[in-house]
Amino acid sequence: MVRMTSLSNDLDRLGTVFWEWRDATSFRTSDDIPRVERPAGWLPRFDRTSVEQFRVALGEFAARWRAIGGASGLSALPIEAQVDHRLLGAAMARVHWELDVLRNHERDAVFLTSQVIGPWYDLLLPPPPFDARRQAELVRVLEAVPAAVDQAVANLEHGGVATLARVAAADLDGISGRLVRSVAQVAPLTDAATAAALAAAQPDASDALERFRGWLAASADRLGPDVVVGRDAFV
Repeated sequence: MVRMTSLSNDLDRLGTVFWEWRDATSFRTSDDIPRVERPAGWLPRFDRTSVEQFRVALGEFAARWRAIGGASGLSALPIEAQVDHRLLGAAMARVHWELDVLRNHERDAVFLTSQVIGPWYDLLLPPPPFDARRQAELVRVLEAVPAAVDQAVANLEHGGVATLARVAAADLDGISGRLVRSVAQVAPLTDAATAAALAAAQPDASDALERFRGWLAASADRLGPDVVVGRDAFV
């Protein structure tokens, strides 16, 4: 009984730590609205160093998960604990799928566009009022756009897919004007200091997004072919 209790506690602790890590490090997706509340200061991280750190952390989580699964007595745990163990393993497998099978962080320009400008959209989605924290996040996210564009271009130079680059370029058509209108419409809902900071950050963000659109359109023909995941990866 003591051994089973220890296994259950180990599983609970691992699940808590894993999901805290996952919420803080997972890429931005539309599926996260509104189910995942990101920690303050969150931005998508898709540079090579961060991705490698994610792989290392995942390996450590998976080792702990396997140790619990390999311990004698797991099958004697309540069914709900066994289900939790399997679900946690599936969640870890999804991280592997994202990082090492799909590799959207270096292949998919549509995905990367979402990492660059999606956080801005996510902050606008909940209805007003805009509290102090959300106002600060709006400024931080907008100021981060130029560096995020630079990183997206670097990733796509390494492994970008031509078809997705063309789709992303079309999605970004008119992006500068759209961002101008977005900033102008949110400004009255913020305080004067935030409105001024957004107005200051918007031109660089718009320029970077237009540069990204132009690079995608000009570079698509030399990027790689579509990548088929294949049966083995699915299995």
